[in-house]
Amino acid sequence: MPSDGALSHRSRHFFGQCWRAGTRLMSNYTVHTLCARVLTVIICLVFILVPPVAKLGGQYVFLALSLKELVFPIQHSFAEQLEVTILNCLGALTGVGLSSLAIYLRGISQRHQPSDSAVSRLLPALFLGFISYMAGYVRSRLPRLQLSARISCFISIWLLVGDYANTSVSLEYVHQFLWLTAVSSSASLFATLIFLRATVYPYVRSIIESMALCRTILGLKAGNLPKQDRHSEMSREDCQASLLRHSDELSSIYARAVFETRVSRFNVKSIKPFISIIEHLRRDLVRGSSYFLSHSLERPDDVPQELGSLGPPANDLLECILRSMDLVHDALIFAFELNVERVVHEPLLPLLKSATTKLSATVVTLEALLQEESNKFTSGLHVIPDHQSLPTEENERRRRFHQLALDIINILDIANELQAGLRVCIVLVESFPYTTRRVWLPKISLAWLGIPTGRTIAEFAEGVSSGIAINRRQMDMSWWEVQAGLAESGVRPPLGHRLQHSLFHDPLEIVLALWDHPSILRLRLRLSRVSKSIKHSPHIRHALKNCLGVMLLSLPAYLPASAPGRRWFIETHGQWMVISYVWVLEPTTGATWRVGCLRLAGTVAGAIYSYIAWLIVHENPYGLFFMVLLAELPISWLILRTPFSSMGTVAAVTLPPIILASYVDQIGTSVGKLAILRSMTIAIGIIAALLVNHVIFPRHSRVIFLKQTSDIFEQLTHLYLSLCRYMMARAQPSVASYELQNMVKLELRIRSALVLRSAMLVESMESELSLNPKPVRLYRQVVVSQHTLLDTLTGLRSIRERIPKREAVENVLKQRRDFISCISVSLLACEYAFGLRKRLPQFLPSARQTLGDLTLAIENSIRQRYEVDPDGLGYARMFAFAEGEAMEQLVSEMENLLNMCRQLFGVSSWIDSTAVQPRFSRHFHSNSEIDDMWFSIADDIESRPETGP
Repeated sequence: MPSDGALSHRSRHFFGQCWRAGTRLMSNYTVHTLCARVLTVIICLVFILVPPVAKLGGQYVFLALSLKELVFPIQHSFAEQLEVTILNCLGALTGVGLSSLAIYLRGISQRHQPSDSAVSRLLPALFLGFISYMAGYVRSRLPRLQLSARISCFISIWLLVGDYANTSVSLEYVHQFLWLTAVSSSASLFATLIFLRATVYPYVRSIIESMALCRTILGLKAGNLPKQDRHSEMSREDCQASLLRHSDELSSIYARAVFETRVSRFNVKSIKPFISIIEHLRRDLVRGSSYFLSHSLERPDDVPQELGSLGPPANDLLECILRSMDLVHDALIFAFELNVERVVHEPLLPLLKSATTKLSATVVTLEALLQEESNKFTSGLHVIPDHQSLPTEENERRRRFHQLALDIINILDIANELQAGLRVCIVLVESFPYTTRRVWLPKISLAWLGIPTGRTIAEFAEGVSSGIAINRRQMDMSWWEVQAGLAESGVRPPLGHRLQHSLFHDPLEIVLALWDHPSILRLRLRLSRVSKSIKHSPHIRHALKNCLGVMLLSLPAYLPASAPGRRWFIETHGQWMVISYVWVLEPTTGATWRVGCLRLAGTVAGAIYSYIAWLIVHENPYGLFFMVLLAELPISWLILRTPFSSMGTVAAVTLPPIILASYVDQIGTSVGKLAILRSMTIAIGIIAALLVNHVIFPRHSRVIFLKQTSDIFEQLTHLYLSLCRYMMARAQPSVASYELQNMVKLELRIRSALVLRSAMLVESMESELSLNPKPVRLYRQVVVSQHTLLDTLTGLRSIRERIPKREAVENVLKQRRDFISCISVSLLACEYAFGLRKRLPQFLPSARQTLGDLTLAIENSIRQRYEVDPDGLGYARMFAFAEGEAMEQLVSEMENLLNMCRQLFGVSSWIDSTAVQPRFSRHFHSNSEIDDMWFSIADDIESRPETGP
């Protein structure tokens, strides 16, 4: 039997564990958000259920809960909540002001005409159409004002389509809606102040998480992953996918952080360099193989012949890199005072400076040894005549050394990037004692309004909306056509000469002469640009769809009082039908289907729960309070922890009108019938949104995805050709600088397109209703391959900046010309396959064969230079060898893309599978007498002569 001391010890241990578990639970961000949401519901219920206060909200006092969920949801921090409250209150005031003006003008018209005249019914309808149009345009054009536009539309619908819209002028409803707006916004703001006072740094946390993922990937590749690593259970592929997602999101998160109100010691601009640092680290970690890393740290005693004397310094460099990543991770936590699991105990400043010094010294040592190893490898090369193949063992040896060169260059680049990150962290840690926490206010501008808030999704971000006009290129003339038209106009005789030779001054001849006059031509070109911008504007199109749907659904509300449609609209509370349309209408048909289905499911679930809860408690205020509060727990879980937040939001909005309707005594309809009517009106609004999105300016995600994928291939082609021009123009600094600027802009544009367009469109494509199954998995693989291709081209740019120009470029121009042609043709084939959805040719030029010829020619050129001047090139030869391995990865990715294009669009074949002999495949020797080599894009062509749609 245990003694009293043992029992006391166990009790203390048990209560200590409980205390620590409770502390961890209360420090959890999700728990804080849940508590804030529950407190908001409690405050709103007090204002709804307590009679003296509820009278201020009138018969629609339950809308305080709806506005709390739809317009004033709980944000990540108090600063964000304050900003959302101010912006959305301004939107509410705008809606109330315009609606009051409409009611006032209608009251004036009723002094001279009957109360139910056409003019008195037309004025509110016109104002509602104008408000819905402007709300749709603002929502599309300025994502930060999305909720502000919605609340103005929400309030206008309640004020202008209800039965009271046809009464005399009254400010009672205006006062009620202002009161409801103040209650819901104040409740959310107060709850956020209590539970979410601390500033959340999503940008800093994303950098810290990205750095931790880089550490994990490098540790997995080198076999040196610590046991306490929190990503140790993830595979390398999963870590790379997660790092890619974080790297792609860094720019958008930084843009939001710059334009947010926050409290901290440092401005987020002080760590802006980490955007490029993380991206460069990710590219270096993805490129190359694990050959060098696995033999340097995992098996340091088993060093292969290719590594030579590089083993010990490489081991030191990798250990410095891993230690530097940990220090950057800890320094950011310290500087921004984040409450995370890992706590910094040691003084960071000496460690950061020591790591920077050691990293620089190790890099210098490794670079000196690289020259020795490159000399050894070059001395072992033998000049191979053209059209002669290498022995298998020699080819494999050279390939391994190429891999080694690329891996070492990647590691050196990682070290250089970490030195930049360490320098930023040193500045932060040195400045920390001399700084205090302060409020950073955003600079209000159009750029600020174009950035969404924390929990608002930018549905019409620039990268997505720019592709909204699918057939723009098919309808509009190209730049070359316009230039040809201008040239033809210039060929005609001048205006005065044509008028002199026109005997009767033919009016048609005069009009044609004036039409082609230079001044008129300039005016026509300006008008053409304006017309195109209006015609293809996604914001105007969305505004028109929003206005049209609202006007059609609210049409019964503006019929004469004796019309059956008017009575039906009032009895069924048709406002919910119109509001449902506004909230369901999305940019694409797939997104509309997804949101519509989730909102319909949330409406049905909320209606069923409300009816059952009312059957249990009826009009007991304490029972109503408990049942609404009980429903908030699963609703908050749906919103905070699942991808079905729309379902939880609409369920929360459905509860108040049904369960609280009889308590506030605003209708004579039974609760069961009200639940059915609520579901019916929501369904009508969803169906209307789907019909409008399918009929008027339809935006099918699959069509947009294919078109924009073709555009990305076109930009990749331009990037590759710019890369080639930059390589050839390095001797001319002005031309090289211009090409470098173009390449950087193209890289950013392509990456933005891949992030904001393709990934989002593939997600919405799965929600589209289609009789034919869509190859979504293959589409995702295309997006991943485009990412890999972009990373490979970016790596080639950094490598080609340091290759020996004469030996690797000028002496092998013929081989480079052939290789560039093969890659360009392959990219063009992918572009036209996705753009026109046509079959690919069965055979395309073999980039792999021309790459073998190019690599062999470069090695021969370097060997010849080494015989003349052994130390002339230094370790720049390693960059030439690394370029060969990078181009090998480029060819492999292009073959993968061509194969996916064949699976998606088929092949225009002229030879069947039985006739495909080895001489047509890509596995042939360079001693062939055929100059132009061709290969099949498929290893085995199926027996059918043609495939595809």
